[in-house]
Amino acid sequence: RARKKAAPGSHTDAEWLAVWHAADAEHPKLRAFARLVMLSAGRVSEVANLSFGEISPCRGFIVLGGARTKNGEDHVIPLSH
Repeated sequence: RARKKAAPGSHTDAEWLAVWHAADAEHPKLRAFARLVMLSAGRVSEVANLSFGEISPCRGFIVLGGARTKNGEDHVIPLSH
């Protein structure tokens, strides 16, 4: 059976899993960063520049103001509990 190719700009489940496990070998901060990018589907620059004021764990989301997003609109990233 032929391997199903991912659409351009996307990755297969196996590729995501490989990155997830590869992060185990990294420094805890880099591991957390890589996994947050993966889980939130946020842009690397958006996640890298997060401030504590944008994270609301009690309410269950991250809010990026429009000044920080590519399209200029507020972006809400839900967090799991």
